[in-house]
Amino acid sequence: SICVINKKDLGCVIDKGVFESLPTLEISAKDRLGTDELSDLITETVGISELPCDGKVITNPRHASAIDRAEKLIRNAADAFRDGVFPDLAVSDIEAALNTLAEITGHFAQDAIISEIFSRFCVGK
Repeated sequence: SICVINKKDLGCVIDKGVFESLPTLEISAKDRLGTDELSDLITETVGISELPCDGKVITNPRHASAIDRAEKLIRNAADAFRDGVFPDLAVSDIEAALNTLAEITGHFAQDAIISEIFSRFCVGK
C-alpha cells in the first residue's frame, strides 16, 4: 500500500504521522507535482522495475489473451511457411491472427492484407 495525499498545490496540511506505516507522498494531480515520484514509488512497490519491459503494458486480460492467441497463430504460420506447407494453409493462420487482433482494435482489414499475401506468394485463391 501507498498513501498518496493530493492537493499539494493548495497547501493543505495533513498529519502524515497517521500514515507512518506506509510510504507516503504528497502530490498535486492538477499541477502534476510529485507525479513522477509517485510513478517511481508505484514501480518500486509493485516490483515492475524488475520485469523486462519495453514500456508497453497490457492491463486488459481480454487484450492479453487475444495477443497471446494471435502470437501463437503467427508462429504456426511462420513454421508452416518454413516447413514448406501449402501457403494457403499458413494464410489461414494469418487470417485468424488478424481477426484475433481485430477483437482489440475493431479494425478489420483482412481482405486487403490477405490479397497482399496472396500476391506475394503467388498462390491461388
